[in-house]
Amino acid sequence: MKNKIYFIIAFFIIFLGLTSFVVFNTDYQKKYKWKQQQKRAVTGVNVGNLSPNIISKTINDKKIKLSDLRGKVVIIDFWASWCKPCRIKNPHLVSIYKKYNKSKFDIGEGLEIFSVSLDKNKNQWEKAIKDDNLYWDYHVSDLKGWESDAAFLYNIRSIPSILVIDKNGFIQAKNLRGNSLEDFLKQHVVK
Repeated sequence: MKNKIYFIIAFFIIFLGLTSFVVFNTDYQKKYKWKQQQKRAVTGVNVGNLSPNIISKTINDKKIKLSDLRGKVVIIDFWASWCKPCRIKNPHLVSIYKKYNKSKFDIGEGLEIFSVSLDKNKNQWEKAIKDDNLYWDYHVSDLKGWESDAAFLYNIRSIPSILVIDKNGFIQAKNLRGNSLEDFLKQHVVK
């Protein structure tokens, strides 16, 4: 009888030890992964810095790069279909694109929008693009939500988040809201 009790106690201790190891190891891996992702995040994503290149897939699974738009003024728009403030902002972004797409700027030739979605659901992302008439060509997402590579690269912590880069890829403005985006563009239009 004593041997049975010792065996049960020993089994219980081994079971607790293994369970603790698995739980600790899983927590450690999550923390380690988070730290690795934070290291990947560029801390110098500020006005005046060169914008990190985003390489991601379109709705049609075609890979495109932000650097393909060099020569133009580019609005980088971080958003998601489930984000109400993003969706409210979209009509304003559409009107800016219509108005300034063919304009000449002192910081670039023409205007493009590079939309980076933090969606996880491809169908919802595609539906939002159609519903909001976001008719420009550059829509990308890796469908990882907040774990998006581009979001980590740019240290995005809230959306909508907008940056403006010049023809050489340098960040000229960030976190522009409401009319401040259009005011910024007006200042750089060549008359």
